[in-house]
Amino acid sequence: MKNLSQAEINMVLEKIRSKYQKLIDSYKKNPIILENFQQRYISTLKMRKNLSVFLLAEIQAVEELIKSLLTNISNCDLSDSLCLHG
Repeated sequence: MKNLSQAEINMVLEKIRSKYQKLIDSYKKNPIILENFQQRYISTLKMRKNLSVFLLAEIQAVEELIKSLLTNISNCDLSDSLCLHG
């Protein structure tokens, strides 16, 4: 896996953060999900782990979270008063 430039890293970080923020704002997810991402990122830097691998895994994780949430919403019977997002 190729090393990313600082500009590429910043771009990917912003995209991941914006996806988590959308989950928080649009789907009322707990803001801790963004804080946890930040902690995982800092930990990865401190341990000098492969940042490209970390970012790829985070992209996959947040996209899977979004996909799962959207699937749950689409399977929800909107006439059911107990149907909640998340």
